[in-house]
Amino acid sequence: MNLHYRDINIKYNNINPLDKKPSALGIEYANNTNKEASIVLSYRPLYSDIYDFDYNKLHENEFSIFNTEINIKKNSLSLDKLTLLSIKSYAKRTVFYKPISWQIYSGLNKNNIDTKIKLTNQIGLGITKQYFYRISASILCNIGLNNITPYIGSEIYISKYIGKNIKLGINSYVNVFSKNKNYYSNNIFLSFKQQNLLYTLKYNNKTNNKYFRFGIRYYF
Repeated sequence: MNLHYRDINIKYNNINPLDKKPSALGIEYANNTNKEASIVLSYRPLYSDIYDFDYNKLHENEFSIFNTEINIKKNSLSLDKLTLLSIKSYAKRTVFYKPISWQIYSGLNKNNIDTKIKLTNQIGLGITKQYFYRISASILCNIGLNNITPYIGSEIYISKYIGKNIKLGINSYVNVFSKNKNYYSNNIFLSFKQQNLLYTLKYNNKTNNKYFRFGIRYYF
């Protein structure tokens, strides 16, 4: 019996993660409920965040160092955020694979009742499950320090991909401090990717503010 072999070209459509450009520059137009407009400039040396596209079907993650955001208003300029380290691992559970989702964060931000720059250190554990139509949901329990003030919190992250270029997401959390002081943030976003550009539309409802943002990010 003679066996004959011939080459077959197989088209591989998945995205190679090594081709991902880790650094990004961004600009956003922000407008809050007090009709205060501002421009937000951002720089991310590396590597990814929740607004990016992660094509790994079993694992979505965030890994960023020294993310910086500068807020420019009519008569002022201020630092909104300086991320020292942020790692989030949203590993999706299956019948046979049951990993733990977790996160570590350390950085300066204004995510507090006083809306002042404070050092936040936080860790969290939880689970992530994938549902129909490529919807994944993560639930985490967090503990942290806002400067030296301790808090406990909970967080929900839901994401859905529409094709290869559109991503919808909801990121909501609440931090509970002593003396019945709570800080919450509900963030809804839409990301659209086109080559080295990422367009984002965000609505954020926080304890002390609500705002819309439209931004463009360039990867390099």
